Amino acid sequence: MRLLSALFVLLALSMTSPVRAQEQPQESYRAINGLTLTVGQPVHDFAGPANLGSFRGKPLVINFYSAYCPPCIREIPKLNALKQLNPDLQVLSVTPDSPSDAAAYAKERHLAWPIAAPGQDYVFETLGVKVFPVFAILDEQGNLVSATYANQLGGEDGDATLAGITRWIESSLSVKIH
Repeated sequence: MRLLSALFVLLALSMTSPVRAQEQPQESYRAINGLTLTVGQPVHDFAGPANLGSFRGKPLVINFYSAYCPPCIREIPKLNALKQLNPDLQVLSVTPDSPSDAAAYAKERHLAWPIAAPGQDYVFETLGVKVFPVFAILDEQGNLVSATYANQLGGEDGDATLAGITRWIESSLSVKIH
């Protein structure tokens, strides 16, 4: 009987141990409907000065946006803050907008990272991105690590937050950033 009582006490203690209490629940992010890629696949590159190949060697956070998307505009200060806190973090925005619209957007909104405008066919057909804003992370070799809707990365208003974007990057890459 004493042995049974001791086992019960040990079981109870293990269920309330500090290690278990510190475990964080795994975040769950909705996959992008219609995305033509799956995790682990290489993302098709495109021509241009800010193409995906120019970012090889380190993970890359991609923000898919359109200049006519209000949530996309509202998340720029959060991405600028993320980039300022993490200068080594590679960030690229990709848009179906024209190169001249993309350049005007970057200048007007003071983006702290490059923009690529590979065209509507690349964004809509090749990748299957149909709504904005969405985010993706590529690994050092250009393979998809994670992709999700921006509204999964934030606050109650549906906009991405700096904390939400940071948590997603950290959980996707299993690294700690600021």
